[in-house]
Amino acid sequence: AMSVDEILESLDYFIRRNHIKKKTVAKHYCEMVKKYFHFLRTKGIENNEFFLSLGRRGSDSFDSIIQNYIAGDERLKRAEPNEEYEDDEIIMLIERANSIIENSVSHEDELFAGKKKYSFKKYTAAIGVKLIIFSGTSFDNISKIELQDFDISSKTIKISGYELHLPIDLYLQLKEYVRIRNSLNTQNTKLLVKYEGKSLNGVSDLEAALVLENGEKGNVTGIQKNIIIKMIKANIRLNIIMKLTDAGMRNINYCIDVVNEEADIEDNLFLDCKIRSFETFTAEAFFIPRSA
Repeated sequence: AMSVDEILESLDYFIRRNHIKKKTVAKHYCEMVKKYFHFLRTKGIENNEFFLSLGRRGSDSFDSIIQNYIAGDERLKRAEPNEEYEDDEIIMLIERANSIIENSVSHEDELFAGKKKYSFKKYTAAIGVKLIIFSGTSFDNISKIELQDFDISSKTIKISGYELHLPIDLYLQLKEYVRIRNSLNTQNTKLLVKYEGKSLNGVSDLEAALVLENGEKGNVTGIQKNIIIKMIKANIRLNIIMKLTDAGMRNINYCIDVVNEEADIEDNLFLDCKIRSFETFTAEAFFIPRSA
């Protein structure tokens, strides 16, 4: 049986041997180890100590131990300011944006009062952030979306020339936003506008909805990279990704490298697992006889 401490030792070796600098890659390695043990279990090979740790709660659980280890490993500091968000950070941003949207709608009658001017700014910022998370596109592309690009009847939105079906929750939020936005009686044709009816003019207009639970200020590039990585894994062609997201080759190549690093981990574990399944792996003839 392999203990959690031994898994931490293997993680340490993996980080050292491969010069890993990204927390996301280290977390992915641990997720693959979990999947590997689950696979072994389907083959009748149990690791009771490991599965007991999975069932524990709090600081003694496997996930908590791994998370604390990775968080405290000095080798795994962010490699660059605009490193891709991890999935749990994306979820935090979605939850924060949803909270801002719900609060804004429930206080609709106060949104345009002088002292509540910032509330509509936060409302627009939250919608903008959710659109970026949905599509992976840039702030510039979000700010260029026309009001008519959102089709209420077909529940689609046009971004960078692509007509995309919206998730039901985002569709309903956009529908409500448009209703409230139109009460400004502005001549502006853009979908997202400021309190005064003016167009968004800088990524700072989204900062109100780009704050994580730990107080760290987020960034649009970090969101984009997370979504681009998912697109690459889904085998979406690079020319489509570049057109939709407006990402440059530097960011595209960065995301490709992340995907390749994760694929190397999966390939290695897959190969190791398959070799272990060979009859020759356990055949007596394979072993060197011990001397008497």
